[in-house]
Amino acid sequence: MIGTYKKTIDIALTFIFINALQLVLSKTSLGNGGLFELNDAAALVMFISYEIAVLTMAISITSNKFRATAFFMSLFCSTFVFLPAVYQIYQARYPWSVPNDQPAITTTTILMLCLSLSILASLFIKNKKNAKLALTLKSLRINYFQYALITAFLFIIYIIVGPVTFFTHRTENLSFLDSGLSSQLFVISRFGFLGVFIYITLLLHSWQANGKISPRPINIYFFWLILVPTYLAVCANPATGNRFHFLSAITSIALVYGVFSRKIVRYLTIVIATSVAYGAVFEMMRDPLGLTAHELAHKDRILNVDFDVYSTTVNIVEYVHIHGYNWFSSFFSGFTFFLPRSIAAFRDLPLSIYAFDALGFNYSNVSALIMVEFYAALGPLGVIIGMITISKTANRFDYSINIRDKKPLAGALAVVLAAFSPIILRGSFVGAAGMVGTCMLSIVLLHYLGKLKFK
Repeated sequence: MIGTYKKTIDIALTFIFINALQLVLSKTSLGNGGLFELNDAAALVMFISYEIAVLTMAISITSNKFRATAFFMSLFCSTFVFLPAVYQIYQARYPWSVPNDQPAITTTTILMLCLSLSILASLFIKNKKNAKLALTLKSLRINYFQYALITAFLFIIYIIVGPVTFFTHRTENLSFLDSGLSSQLFVISRFGFLGVFIYITLLLHSWQANGKISPRPINIYFFWLILVPTYLAVCANPATGNRFHFLSAITSIALVYGVFSRKIVRYLTIVIATSVAYGAVFEMMRDPLGLTAHELAHKDRILNVDFDVYSTTVNIVEYVHIHGYNWFSSFFSGFTFFLPRSIAAFRDLPLSIYAFDALGFNYSNVSALIMVEFYAALGPLGVIIGMITISKTANRFDYSINIRDKKPLAGALAVVLAAFSPIILRGSFVGAAGMVGTCMLSIVLLHYLGKLKFK
């Protein structure tokens, strides 16, 4: 009884802390009203969704076993989706124009609420105890020769695209990445390397945790002092590539080494993420493309496209109402990311591109929230499928992360999906699937190469 009471107090205090932090900083950044003046039904539903996300974070933070996927999903939703939407609705000012279509607006708010509830629900699903968690040292065997082959292959691709995409500003790489082959080489080099990186890191950590190697071997020091900084500075450099790649790489390594097992780190993550999103640091991360929305965002953050999820969702919902469902073709195209469009013309472009082309916008890097992808697939039934999928997969990922030292392959895949969960949520699914899928394929390839035996 005392333990339950203490846990409830911890959750309540954390809930208050997160609210105070995010509401104060967002008010300072996004300004001009919009909170505690919820005279609009859509704004009220968005605020409720925000509070559900905060509750999810509070439970995740205070849990003895960190619920990484639920935490990062709810952190992204609260900071970049729900709370900015409250201000935008109240002020009627959006990164992209929002149609005066009440059915589309109502559907959008319901989708947001469903998303927040599905993430919260993932915390309460119980996993069946796995009786086969015993780990033998043989199962952690590394065949260095085989791993060297795949690493060398990725390095060759890295060299091919490196001079163009790894040492120039990312806005200068857009024309190079327009061609199909170059784009695929870019993804393979960056995200294939990340998969190798994560899996070998996890194997080293598993060896250490299970007593196979000394806690302070020279190869661990070499890995941290040489390989980690080199990878983050070159492969995951936010100046030459996507910012989320850099953040996801750092998050992945932190998850592997259990950095988030300390509750103080979880609190600091919220403080840093909120400060970056709403504070002065946000100005330093921006990548202006010469577009009106970006130019305005330097002076008015509420119009920045990083907060565009609500406005894009309304537009995509209206597009679906006009053009009908796509019957999961976006998801199919995402899962077949490894097929070049030159030989797989059936693969769809991102859903957001279709919607924005139809609406006359000439900009492709817009969000397509995962829940609107499910809605575009099969309407309300698709949303139900989406809620179940998000809840069960998030729960399973968190379980696999917590037993990563016993199940390295499942743990490595779960680490990737947890670290990339914000960009998967933001969408579009077709755009995110190639990056995340390439990373996961490299992990699976490395794992099974290690099982091969050559005479």
